[in-house]
Amino acid sequence: ILLALLVLTGLGVLGGPVPGPLTVLATPIPSPVASASDAKQRVLILHSYHKGFLWTDNVMRGMESTLASYKDAKLVVMVEYLDTKRHPPEAIGDDLAILLRTKYGHEPPDVILTSDDNALTFMLEYGPGIFPEVPVVFCGVNVFSDKRLRGQTNYTGVLEKFDLKGTIDLALELHPKASNLAVIADSTKTGGLNLTRFHLLAPSYQHRITIHELSDLTTDELLADLKRLPKDTVILNLSFFRDRNGKTYETLEGNALLAAATPLPIYSCWDFYLGSGVVGGRVVSGYMQGAEAAAMAMSILRGADVRAIPILKESPNQFLFDYKPFIQAGLALSDAPSGSIFLNKPTTLYSMYKTQIW
Repeated sequence: ILLALLVLTGLGVLGGPVPGPLTVLATPIPSPVASASDAKQRVLILHSYHKGFLWTDNVMRGMESTLASYKDAKLVVMVEYLDTKRHPPEAIGDDLAILLRTKYGHEPPDVILTSDDNALTFMLEYGPGIFPEVPVVFCGVNVFSDKRLRGQTNYTGVLEKFDLKGTIDLALELHPKASNLAVIADSTKTGGLNLTRFHLLAPSYQHRITIHELSDLTTDELLADLKRLPKDTVILNLSFFRDRNGKTYETLEGNALLAAATPLPIYSCWDFYLGSGVVGGRVVSGYMQGAEAAAMAMSILRGADVRAIPILKESPNQFLFDYKPFIQAGLALSDAPSGSIFLNKPTTLYSMYKTQIW
């Protein structure tokens, strides 16, 4: 408006002396000052694993979807992958700390989102030196007690409380004639932790079924053991990403290898296992973990005190099945619990044109 007035005055439209063009251009014009509401807020996402790892990708989708839903927010989102499925965290922690300090130490984020245990452990060890007092929201954490936070008050998040009992009960309910349960666990730290949780639960099933523990094996040993299992066996895959010889597998690659070795039904507690021969289970949703954590982060960015946001200790789990393996296991859709979700369910003409048909 000021510029228009100056131009009109200079042209004589509003009266007064007509200055030369240089006089008009030399007139100082105030620059707009950015208000506090225009400032962008910085979000750092720190994943334990690598891009392409399905669980991490699902968590990321949940985070991105939730952050994008706050359309009035002005965010700068930065993402780092620690890649600890392929590199032991104790071997790369110091180097990662130097890298993150170099990249973000001069302009720290306003809030940090982490996924899975290794990223939380990294932040508890190195975070105070790199990002002092920055609020941290974690998700996908399996091993947790209040003591783990070591008195840090700038942490909250969502626990990955996978429903081991619910998945075993589901498998035995869907296969009432099963008298054997085979449990697969690999040589990773996650596999060992999951197996420990199973050991705590196993005594409550030993009167009903025979348990076969297939853990810390080479790939050849595991495939051979699968082929020798009795026909009345259901399989629970707790983890198969790295065998005893150090050979690593992506999620669907490892699951497909197991499914090809046996016609027996395979169940799991995580949604990202589905899609390569796993029947299903009462699963933890990576997407929901990421979405819940991102919603907490947005509350903090909008002024909430991180200390006032309680840790969500009940994981949002659901009954999830892959249609083809479910049917191949001799099950009918009506056998699934109420509220179950089916992936890859064939689309029929009726379901496509139900309204038009009626």
